[in-house]
Amino acid sequence: MLTYKSVRDALQAHLGKTIFCLPSLMLGEETPRCVFVSEEVRDAVEGEWPDTREGRRHTRLRAFLDGFTEGDEFSLAQDPFDKPRLAMIARVHPVEAEVFDFRCLTPNPGMRVLGFFVEIDTFLALTWDYRENFEGKDDWSEEVNDCVTKWQSLFGSLPPLKGKTVYDYISYNVSPV
Repeated sequence: MLTYKSVRDALQAHLGKTIFCLPSLMLGEETPRCVFVSEEVRDAVEGEWPDTREGRRHTRLRAFLDGFTEGDEFSLAQDPFDKPRLAMIARVHPVEAEVFDFRCLTPNPGMRVLGFFVEIDTFLALTWDYRENFEGKDDWSEEVNDCVTKWQSLFGSLPPLKGKTVYDYISYNVSPV
Protein backbone atom coordinates (compact mmCIF):
# COMPACT_ATOMS: atom_id res chain seq x y z
CA MET A 1 0.00 0.00 0.00
CA LEU A 2 1.26 3.46 -0.86
CA THR A 3 1.83 5.88 1.97
CA TYR A 4 0.99 9.52 1.34
CA LYS A 5 2.28 12.50 3.29
CA SER A 6 -0.92 14.45 2.83
CA VAL A 7 -4.45 14.19 1.50
CA ARG A 8 -3.42 16.54 -1.32
CA ASP A 9 -0.61 14.14 -2.35
CA ALA A 10 -3.04 11.20 -2.31
CA LEU A 11 -5.63 13.18 -4.27
CA GLN A 12 -3.02 14.00 -6.92
CA ALA A 13 -2.02 10.32 -7.13
CA HIS A 14 -5.66 9.30 -7.79
CA LEU A 15 -6.49 12.20 -10.12
CA GLY A 16 -7.66 11.00 -13.51
CA LYS A 17 -7.81 7.38 -12.33
CA THR A 18 -10.39 7.07 -9.54
CA ILE A 19 -10.87 10.77 -8.71
CA PHE A 20 -11.74 13.44 -11.28
CA CYS A 21 -11.87 17.22 -11.24
CA LEU A 22 -15.37 18.47 -12.02
CA PRO A 23 -14.83 21.73 -13.87
CA SER A 24 -17.66 24.24 -14.04
CA LEU A 25 -19.55 23.99 -17.31
CA MET A 26 -19.48 27.80 -17.51
CA LEU A 27 -16.07 28.73 -16.03
CA GLY A 28 -13.98 25.61 -16.63
CA GLU A 29 -11.31 24.91 -14.03
CA GLU A 30 -10.70 28.57 -13.15
CA THR A 31 -13.11 28.68 -10.23
CA PRO A 32 -12.88 29.95 -6.66
CA ARG A 33 -13.83 26.54 -5.24
CA CYS A 34 -13.18 23.01 -6.39
CA VAL A 35 -15.19 19.79 -6.55
CA PHE A 36 -13.54 16.45 -7.15
CA VAL A 37 -15.73 13.44 -7.82
CA SER A 38 -15.54 9.67 -7.82
CA GLU A 39 -16.35 7.88 -11.06
CA GLU A 40 -19.79 7.08 -9.59
CA VAL A 41 -20.60 10.76 -9.05
CA ARG A 42 -19.03 11.81 -12.35
CA ASP A 43 -21.33 9.40 -14.18
CA ALA A 44 -24.33 10.94 -12.39
CA VAL A 45 -23.55 14.53 -13.44
CA GLU A 46 -21.82 14.36 -16.81
CA GLY A 47 -23.35 13.79 -20.18
CA GLU A 48 -26.51 14.69 -21.98
CA TRP A 49 -29.60 13.91 -19.95
CA PRO A 50 -32.99 13.40 -21.60
CA ASP A 51 -35.81 15.84 -20.96
CA THR A 52 -37.44 13.56 -18.42
CA ARG A 53 -37.97 13.90 -14.68
CA GLU A 54 -34.84 11.84 -14.02
CA GLY A 55 -32.86 13.79 -16.60
CA ARG A 56 -33.90 17.10 -15.05
CA ARG A 57 -32.83 15.84 -11.63
CA HIS A 58 -29.34 14.98 -12.87
CA THR A 59 -29.05 18.25 -14.80
CA ARG A 60 -30.05 20.20 -11.69
CA LEU A 61 -27.53 18.30 -9.57
CA ARG A 62 -24.77 19.28 -11.99
CA ALA A 63 -25.88 22.92 -11.83
CA PHE A 64 -25.88 22.71 -8.03
CA LEU A 65 -22.28 21.42 -7.95
CA ASP A 66 -21.24 24.02 -10.52
CA GLY A 67 -22.79 26.72 -8.31
CA PHE A 68 -20.55 25.59 -5.48
CA THR A 69 -17.40 25.68 -7.62
CA GLU A 70 -18.37 29.08 -9.05
CA GLY A 71 -18.60 30.62 -5.57
CA ASP A 72 -22.37 30.97 -5.22
CA GLU A 73 -23.84 31.56 -1.75
CA PHE A 74 -24.39 28.30 0.13
CA SER A 75 -25.89 27.56 3.53
CA LEU A 76 -24.16 24.98 5.70
CA ALA A 77 -25.68 23.22 8.73
CA GLN A 78 -23.26 21.62 11.18
CA ASP A 79 -25.77 19.82 13.41
CA PRO A 80 -27.17 16.77 11.59
CA PHE A 81 -30.17 16.66 13.93
CA ASP A 82 -31.03 20.37 13.88
CA LYS A 83 -30.89 21.79 10.39
CA PRO A 84 -33.29 23.85 8.33
CA ARG A 85 -35.10 21.90 5.66
CA LEU A 86 -33.58 24.16 3.00
CA ALA A 87 -29.93 23.86 4.15
CA MET A 88 -27.84 23.34 1.03
CA ILE A 89 -24.96 21.49 2.71
CA ALA A 90 -25.27 19.55 5.95
CA ARG A 91 -22.99 17.51 8.11
CA VAL A 92 -24.30 13.99 8.64
CA HIS A 93 -24.22 11.68 11.63
CA PRO A 94 -21.80 10.72 13.10
CA VAL A 95 -20.21 14.17 13.19
CA GLU A 96 -16.75 12.72 13.89
CA ALA A 97 -16.72 11.10 10.44
CA GLU A 98 -16.71 14.57 8.80
CA VAL A 99 -19.10 13.40 6.04
CA PHE A 100 -21.10 16.19 4.42
CA ASP A 101 -24.26 16.00 2.37
CA PHE A 102 -24.63 18.30 -0.63
CA ARG A 103 -28.42 18.63 -0.78
CA CYS A 104 -29.76 19.35 -4.25
CA LEU A 105 -33.36 20.09 -3.28
CA THR A 106 -34.94 20.72 -6.67
CA PRO A 107 -36.78 19.26 -8.34
CA ASN A 108 -38.37 17.72 -5.29
CA PRO A 109 -37.46 15.22 -3.80
CA GLY A 110 -33.98 16.06 -5.05
CA MET A 111 -30.69 14.23 -4.87
CA ARG A 112 -27.90 13.86 -2.34
CA VAL A 113 -24.14 13.76 -2.80
CA LEU A 114 -22.00 12.65 0.13
CA GLY A 115 -18.33 13.30 0.60
CA PHE A 116 -15.66 15.17 2.49
CA PHE A 117 -13.94 18.52 2.48
CA VAL A 118 -10.33 17.83 1.53
CA GLU A 119 -9.27 21.37 2.35
CA ILE A 120 -11.02 24.69 2.58
CA ASP A 121 -13.19 25.33 -0.51
CA THR A 122 -12.42 21.85 -1.89
CA PHE A 123 -15.01 19.06 -1.73
CA LEU A 124 -14.58 15.43 -2.72
CA ALA A 125 -17.92 13.88 -3.71
CA LEU A 126 -17.77 10.10 -3.34
CA THR A 127 -21.37 8.82 -3.40
CA TRP A 128 -24.81 9.97 -4.54
CA ASP A 129 -28.40 8.81 -4.52
CA TYR A 130 -31.95 10.03 -4.94
CA ARG A 131 -33.37 11.60 -1.78
CA GLU A 132 -36.29 9.17 -1.62
CA ASN A 133 -33.78 6.35 -1.06
CA PHE A 134 -32.81 7.89 2.29
CA GLU A 135 -36.03 7.23 4.15
CA GLY A 136 -34.75 5.64 7.33
CA LYS A 137 -31.84 5.93 9.74
CA ASP A 138 -30.38 2.68 8.39
CA ASP A 139 -30.32 4.07 4.84
CA TRP A 140 -28.25 7.04 6.02
CA SER A 141 -25.92 4.85 8.10
CA GLU A 142 -25.32 2.59 5.12
CA GLU A 143 -24.53 5.50 2.81
CA VAL A 144 -22.24 7.16 5.36
CA ASN A 145 -20.40 3.88 5.95
CA ASP A 146 -19.99 3.42 2.19
CA CYS A 147 -18.62 6.95 1.90
CA VAL A 148 -16.16 6.44 4.79
CA THR A 149 -15.00 3.13 3.31
CA LYS A 150 -14.35 4.81 -0.05
CA TRP A 151 -12.37 7.57 1.69
CA GLN A 152 -10.25 5.01 3.53
CA SER A 153 -9.56 3.04 0.34
CA LEU A 154 -8.24 6.22 -1.27
CA PHE A 155 -6.50 7.93 1.65
CA GLY A 156 -5.83 5.22 4.22
CA SER A 157 -5.64 6.73 7.68
CA LEU A 158 -5.27 10.33 6.47
CA PRO A 159 -8.17 12.36 7.87
CA PRO A 160 -10.42 14.72 5.90
CA LEU A 161 -10.53 18.39 6.81
CA LYS A 162 -11.83 18.92 10.34
CA GLY A 163 -13.26 22.28 11.25
CA LYS A 164 -15.07 24.03 14.06
CA THR A 165 -17.04 26.60 12.09
CA VAL A 166 -18.55 26.70 8.60
CA TYR A 167 -15.75 29.10 7.63
CA ASP A 168 -13.20 26.33 8.20
CA TYR A 169 -14.81 24.50 5.27
CA ILE A 170 -15.95 27.32 2.97
CA SER A 171 -14.07 30.61 3.05
CA TYR A 172 -16.76 32.99 1.72
CA ASN A 173 -20.35 33.21 0.51
CA VAL A 174 -21.44 30.75 3.16
CA SER A 175 -24.21 31.17 5.71
CA PRO A 176 -24.21 29.09 8.88
CA VAL A 177 -27.68 27.68 9.55
